[in-house]
Amino acid sequence: MRMIPTTVSAVLAVAALTACASTGGETYQSEYSRLNASCQERGGMLTPSSGPSSGRPALDYQCDIRDGGRLTAERANRD
Repeated sequence: MRMIPTTVSAVLAVAALTACASTGGETYQSEYSRLNASCQERGGMLTPSSGPSSGRPALDYQCDIRDGGRLTAERANRD
């Protein structure tokens, strides 16, 4: 008899987690790609941040600007 409430609770917990996971937000890969493109436009390169992975690229990577932020002809014409 005690097994039924436990089973129902487990099924509801799984359903709730599934609903949270499928809310349609940006995926890790798409967010990483967007951040990488933005970083490269500024003359940088994404590098892993120190510390544990958070599951969010904006926290897991940093944009290292390699050219000192110099304004290239391509970037000057775009702006």
